[in-house]
Amino acid sequence: MPALNAHNTIDTKTISSKILSSIGLDKQPMDYRLTMDQQVRMKDDEGRSRLEQLAEEWVHNYLQGNGISKHSQMSRLIQKVSERATDYTLKNGCHPETLKTELHQACDLISYIRATANAQYVSHSMELAKWIVSVPEGTEPDPKHLAARAELEGRVWRHYDPIRAFEEGLNSSESVAVNADELEEYIKEYITHKWLRSTFLEWVFIDALIYSEIIAFGDAIKLNAPGPSDFLGNKAYFTSKGKLKAILEAELYNKLAWSAGKLFIPPLLACGCFYLASLTNITGLLIAGFIIGAPWLLIVSLKLVRSALSYILSLFGKRPDNIITPFEANVRLWSKMKDVYLLLKGNILNPQLIRDELIKTKTEGAVWKNSIYALIGLIIARNPETWIIEY
Repeated sequence: MPALNAHNTIDTKTISSKILSSIGLDKQPMDYRLTMDQQVRMKDDEGRSRLEQLAEEWVHNYLQGNGISKHSQMSRLIQKVSERATDYTLKNGCHPETLKTELHQACDLISYIRATANAQYVSHSMELAKWIVSVPEGTEPDPKHLAARAELEGRVWRHYDPIRAFEEGLNSSESVAVNADELEEYIKEYITHKWLRSTFLEWVFIDALIYSEIIAFGDAIKLNAPGPSDFLGNKAYFTSKGKLKAILEAELYNKLAWSAGKLFIPPLLACGCFYLASLTNITGLLIAGFIIGAPWLLIVSLKLVRSALSYILSLFGKRPDNIITPFEANVRLWSKMKDVYLLLKGNILNPQLIRDELIKTKTEGAVWKNSIYALIGLIIARNPETWIIEY
């Protein structure tokens, strides 16, 4: 029964109090107003969401428009770039159109780097051709082949095998033409975009530039290798398209031919002169035989002594340096340059060690692009001991 007061009237205040208490509204009203920090944070979150959605749509259209697989190396790199571009736009309070501009410039730069580092896509074309040829007409290709093909088409760069490229020549799947000078121009553009910092792109620059120097030096070695040559260089280099085995075989056959001629022709001529002198009693033939035979015998004797001495010294590891030919010296230097390149294989590298080896090989005659030292310096400034390759 409702509560009554002294005048037998209903106490509405008491009833209201009980009702509010029963539903938990008798306490002080809550303050739903946000602090300034919370408002700014909410505004930033809303802005980030809008920018992330805008970046996601732009990247999707870019990948689809250029036929790039979303699972490829190129796609993963562009996704990371879009995140950095979003952070840059939000941090600097830029207009959303600025995000589109930065993304467009960054993706174009990556595409140019990809094309420059893989000029003519030599290895990619050869690898893709294997799957195209292997699929019979009218049949569905293997999904694994399609995935691998998409990965190749979306590849920015990979670490190649310089030994195979040196041995197999221009047609090797490990031989790629790198436009080093143009790539250096893109390094300048990359450095100017301070927000576009990617350890993967830095690795691409350094790996591709070092690779290009090794390949160029290797081709120069083979082009100037001893053997049958003309004014362009070693003939076997052109006929075999740079195959090391063919070049060495041509040199060997040439040496054998010359050695056989020098070894057998003089004594045969001398013997012929002696024989004719014995038949005709012509003194001039006898003298001619001595003139031909005596120098030949002296030269052969000296070469045999030199070969024996060289062999004996080599057993003790004391082969005279003057016996090392220019070709052998260049191959040794190439091998040291190749060892520097192998330090770039993997995802966790030591930039200080790489720079030390670059400087060491440079003092021995190697030639490296100055931009390599500049990039290595930037990386060392961040962390001299650890360089983790991430997109």
